[in-house]
Amino acid sequence: MNRLAFIPLAFLILSVDCSTAKGEDLSETVRFLSSLGSRISGYPGAEVAADFVEAELRAIGVADITREPFEITVPMDKGGELTLTESGERFTLYGMWPNLVRTPTLPPEGYLGELIYGGAGEWANYKGQELEGRVVLMEFNSWGRWLQVASMGARAIVFIEPEETTGAQGEAKYSTAPLDIPRYWIERSAGLQLKESLRQGPLQTILKGRMDWQRQTAWNIWGVIPGSDAKLANETIIVESYYDGISVVPALAPSAETASGIAALLSLARSLVEQPPKRTVLLVATGAHFQAHQGMVNFIDRHARIHPHYARQMDFPLKPKLFISLDLTTQTDEMGIWNNTLSYDLKRFFVPFGRRFTAYAEQEATLLGRDPARALVNGISPIRGMDWSTFVPGGVSVSGQHAMAAGIVSLSFVTVNDARYVVDTPLDTPDRMNWGNLERQSQLLNRLIARAVNDVDLFTGLEDFAPVLKDRLRSLRVKVRAFPRRSQVPDRPIANALVVVDPWYKSHKGVRGAQYHLTDDRGNANIHGLLTGAYPVSAYLIDSETGDINYAPDLSQRSQKFSGKTVGGWMLESRIRWNTNEKTIVVFPSISRPFYGLIDPRFLRSFKGISILDRTGIAPRQFGLARGFDDGEAVGVVFGPQDAVEDEGIKMVIDNRLLLLNSEGGETEEKARGKGYVLSRDSLVRTGMLALEDMWKLNDARLRTMRLHAIENQRLSRLHQQGKMLIEEAKQAELNRDWERYVEKVRAGLGVTSRAYPEVLETLNDVIGGIVFFLALVIPTAFLGERLLFASSDIRLQLAGFGGLLFLIWMVISQIHPAFAIAHPLVILLAFAIMVMAVFVLMMIVSRFNRFIKIHQAKEAHVHETDINRASASYAAFMLGISNMRRRKTRTGLTLLTLVLLTFTVLSFTSFNSQVRFMAFAMDHEGTYEGVLIRDRSWNILNRPTLDYARSHFASKGVVVPRNWYIAFDDEQKKYIEVIGDTSVVRATGMLGLMPEEKQVTGLHKTIVAGSFFSEPDEATCLLSIQMARSLGITPDSIGRASVKVFGQTLVVRGLFDSELLEAVHDLDEESLLPADFQMSSAQALGPDSGDNMSIELQTSGLSVRPFVHLEAENVLVMPYGTLREAGGTLRSVAVRIDDGDEVQGLVEDFLTRLAITLFAGLKDIGAPTINVFSYTSIGLTNVEGLGALIIPMFIAALIVLNAMMGAVYERFREISIYSSVGLAPMHIALLFVAEACVYAIIGVTLGYIIGQGLGKVLIALDLVRGMNLNYSSMSAIVSSIIVMAVVLLSTLYPARVAARSAVPDTVRRWVPPKPEGDDWEMEFPFAVSEREVLGLCGFFANYFSAYSEESIGDFYAEKVRVIKEEREGATEYAVQLLIWLAPFDMGVSQFLQLEFLPTPISSVYKVEIYIQRISGQDTFWQRVNHRFINGLRKEFLLWHTMEESAKVFHREFADKTLQIGGNEPERDLQELSE
Repeated sequence: MNRLAFIPLAFLILSVDCSTAKGEDLSETVRFLSSLGSRISGYPGAEVAADFVEAELRAIGVADITREPFEITVPMDKGGELTLTESGERFTLYGMWPNLVRTPTLPPEGYLGELIYGGAGEWANYKGQELEGRVVLMEFNSWGRWLQVASMGARAIVFIEPEETTGAQGEAKYSTAPLDIPRYWIERSAGLQLKESLRQGPLQTILKGRMDWQRQTAWNIWGVIPGSDAKLANETIIVESYYDGISVVPALAPSAETASGIAALLSLARSLVEQPPKRTVLLVATGAHFQAHQGMVNFIDRHARIHPHYARQMDFPLKPKLFISLDLTTQTDEMGIWNNTLSYDLKRFFVPFGRRFTAYAEQEATLLGRDPARALVNGISPIRGMDWSTFVPGGVSVSGQHAMAAGIVSLSFVTVNDARYVVDTPLDTPDRMNWGNLERQSQLLNRLIARAVNDVDLFTGLEDFAPVLKDRLRSLRVKVRAFPRRSQVPDRPIANALVVVDPWYKSHKGVRGAQYHLTDDRGNANIHGLLTGAYPVSAYLIDSETGDINYAPDLSQRSQKFSGKTVGGWMLESRIRWNTNEKTIVVFPSISRPFYGLIDPRFLRSFKGISILDRTGIAPRQFGLARGFDDGEAVGVVFGPQDAVEDEGIKMVIDNRLLLLNSEGGETEEKARGKGYVLSRDSLVRTGMLALEDMWKLNDARLRTMRLHAIENQRLSRLHQQGKMLIEEAKQAELNRDWERYVEKVRAGLGVTSRAYPEVLETLNDVIGGIVFFLALVIPTAFLGERLLFASSDIRLQLAGFGGLLFLIWMVISQIHPAFAIAHPLVILLAFAIMVMAVFVLMMIVSRFNRFIKIHQAKEAHVHETDINRASASYAAFMLGISNMRRRKTRTGLTLLTLVLLTFTVLSFTSFNSQVRFMAFAMDHEGTYEGVLIRDRSWNILNRPTLDYARSHFASKGVVVPRNWYIAFDDEQKKYIEVIGDTSVVRATGMLGLMPEEKQVTGLHKTIVAGSFFSEPDEATCLLSIQMARSLGITPDSIGRASVKVFGQTLVVRGLFDSELLEAVHDLDEESLLPADFQMSSAQALGPDSGDNMSIELQTSGLSVRPFVHLEAENVLVMPYGTLREAGGTLRSVAVRIDDGDEVQGLVEDFLTRLAITLFAGLKDIGAPTINVFSYTSIGLTNVEGLGALIIPMFIAALIVLNAMMGAVYERFREISIYSSVGLAPMHIALLFVAEACVYAIIGVTLGYIIGQGLGKVLIALDLVRGMNLNYSSMSAIVSSIIVMAVVLLSTLYPARVAARSAVPDTVRRWVPPKPEGDDWEMEFPFAVSEREVLGLCGFFANYFSAYSEESIGDFYAEKVRVIKEEREGATEYAVQLLIWLAPFDMGVSQFLQLEFLPTPISSVYKVEIYIQRISGQDTFWQRVNHRFINGLRKEFLLWHTMEESAKVFHREFADKTLQIGGNEPERDLQELSE
């Protein structure tokens, strides 16, 4: 190829005349290295560079030169060309860096297609042009907008060489997803020629290109300069720099700036050879620096590992005392020293190094005639307000970081205040370098290294690094395998597969983050130099002829058994933690399809989760997925099997918000779910339109189903119709090739459709949820219905009646409720059965467990413990209530009819509608323009799509201007940015980027007092405050001629602004345009009442805007938006000025209909002189409608129920007296009537729902009521039913209270023990027992208390239990005595208890008294815990009446025998008596 024609010439230079190359002039070294075409390791130019460095080191006199080869995998450009078919003219093309693994290779025959011109890639540039299958000629400085044209179906991109560019622009020209979009670079003259030819229309072209991944050899070259001091010679210091280069166009990598380090290293070698150092110095020139530091990794593995496992494998251990790496450029002459880590924990260990080298620099700079304060920046412990991130914007990836990770004490010398703008571009050429800056850095570096290697005290005063510096580098073996035919084990190795490790970040100042390795014949690849942690890993087999991906990672469940679970649903991960790590990647023969625009249209951020399904809705047998790691790309590639048949289409569900179904539409949901996309046939480009149509069709089918069953949601219908209109408008724009309007309508359509989709699905699920609630009422309704209608005594007839009613109710509901049509009836039946069985089994397990415990206890100790609780009373009440209802059929029927009508009325009149409301909160200030401000409330960075969507929506109606900031800040303090003038340096606290159109929005140009505002968004100019200009010595007369340097870029001072005027410019939020001061805006800085300084409230909205302090204008540099973006500025706000103020509100509400963001709007009333500002947001609210109309019907129904229940109370006074006499408490008496009300409520609600919905369905079927919609909402059904039940129960409270009062006709509703007197407490229990039962009760309570011995855990524990008998005045008295401790035991409550059975004047009747004496414990707590204990005793008396006679006989005999043996310690004789 022509571009490699210089290679023989380079060798000729080396062999014939090495004096120039070996000359001491740094510029000659750089010029030679940058003339080699491409110095990317693996390219011929890199080999020539290695030869050159080795020859130079030998010529200089460095001893023991060693050249060590190692293998790397490189994308080798084999050449490309564009041929005009009509004229036959040919143009050379150069391939761009691969999209992850997909190179710009085309089939051998090339691609035949039309060439069109796309300008800077804006949608307006393509108006009237067809994009499908086209080759697009674009300007290189177009950021990532090539993805836009690719998303419309363009086949290839050709970028025109620009006059100036940056590495940020280059990085945007490739993706971290393996997109099959060939991209090429064409030289400027040829590109301009084609551009001119395209003025006449598209040109027919043949495009050819090839780039192969190949194993190539790279080299590390190192030599030794022996130490001259016998004592210090063993302390080896390594100084390293790299000699390779990098470019986004691999074949064009002059890499002049990046050659500065190796030029300085060779100069250092000359200096050290001329003046031999006391310590031994190793000079190392590494290759493959820009390929994830692979050269450095290889050198460390061979010579400098500390970890024992890897140290044993070293070729020649060097054991360096200190490692120094060089990374120099030439846009400034300032050099910094850094300790290769941002860890504050390690900083203090390196502080002595920083101080020592700073001292060297101050002395040597004076000798060199330089400013001692600026010659060397101490990046280890910098001055206040500065840190390493402020010196090197965006940071730099140095070799010393890998040395540090290997546990080696390391430092780096780096050129600071240089953003390295042209690095990683083909424009990194010598003519853009500043040779004086390089020479000054090299001179100082030579002297600093000389001072260090000869300083006896260099390592004195240092702390021990061993405890904190560990070797954290590990190795990984990746095994790429495939499944053989008819095998379940992936044991077929895939040779020459391309393994990619850690592609998280594209590039860091040119250094690629990903490692690439080709597998060997056994399908294995060894990756070295990985820090402990987790890394994404993938593997692909590339077709060398076509560039297609033939094998991709298989993410199916079968493969994940061997590859491991995916992260995020698509990424394979390898965890690096052991000495040897292995990862298996299963691949499969695949075909790929790219998809684009995965932006959430609601939140304007990239989608996270993607599920791949087959046409049946389950994961395919084989599939793969790859996505871009960069959030700004929002692209991906899906892989399917090559042998897929027609029926094996795939579907994509994206965060449950977007769907790709290949839907054909139709009246049923089954058809609308689609067949999936067959990748061998169907394309996924124009992904947004495909997703929009698929989702709309699915929504349409579901809404049809809803309308078929009279379910209507007006808001969803409006959103659906709006989506249809937007689809039609998008299709019309596509026909007209109006791509800007097409994208606007697709984005708008996705917004409303994606908002409607989950709500349509939720509505259907809500309908099904409603039936679940009523099916839950079917069982109690059928049970109570059988009791009410039949009341069979035979269990078989009871079951038959229950089953018949259950079946009947089920059949009726299945006919009137649409859930049975929406979901398969068997599915509902199965769900219902599972629910019932789960409840039944759970209840059965709990019941049997409790029964077993009680039986076991009764069997072992003849102790029965239970409670006559509300559950038992409720069951009895249900039975008694139904019996009473059966006796009064007429009243029961009328009451049920009332509740049926009430249920029907409530269901008919109530509805719960979810709506999107636009909440406009009035601000207390006036606006300066009619329009919109979009920003985060906390001034966080806005996502990239925010600007795109704002332009799509508002650009045709007004002016859209983005603003970006560059600020350096951490939690401790503000950081500063150096602005370098000709004679002085000032420190800015931040930078503000503005568009030229800003003057149309806020009129900010009026703050300029000298010069003018920007005219281009990416011009190299800036605006300074008057104060900053004065400090830099810039006067108004020098505007347009004076310049400053920021991050190594020269900016012409275009104007000066008044700081006070700029600070007075406020936006619609009443805040400054200047960057926020996050430190001064913190809660601590603003104080506890800061939130009240700026708040907006509407009634009780509680919405507030947090106040922010902004940076002072005099310390802020203002520059064009595009220029600051290339320097690392981040988007913070977007302002829109609307030309027609009347449209602002409509545009805002339309925007918020599909977006979940907050914005500020300036609205002007007609005829009003001022502009009102509102904070707008869209909030989803649920409205309850119709309850007001139900107050009177509910009141009438309540009176009817009240009357019925009061009648029941008065009719049943006799029954109430009987219940009270057998021991039921007044509360239990009241519960009888509450339970009867529950019967009314359950049956009434169920019948009301069935009859009401059935009647409504009949009326609609007969078309007797037009426009009527039935309410099937689960929320409505549940709340309506609860309302009816609440009405019934509330209406029963008063009758239940009357019944409870009649049970105990006095003021005491329940028995309350009297108060104690001191430590003694005596009371009479409200029970009377017969003389025959006294002895049995004594035995019963003796056993009861003895069961709570010290081995037991319960509410108390007892000891010394005794039964005593005493004759007094001709009558016999009995008692049970014991000592007892009451829970909680940590309170220390203990007491003596005597339970006495005393005769009464009535013959054979005994009363029960209790005597308690406190022994220990606090008095009030003693009383409190006894209330619970005494209530438990009362329940045990009730239990005695329910016991079988055999149990009573046992306790009677036990007491009698206890008395016969003395009654002293019956617990000792309990087992004997039981036997």
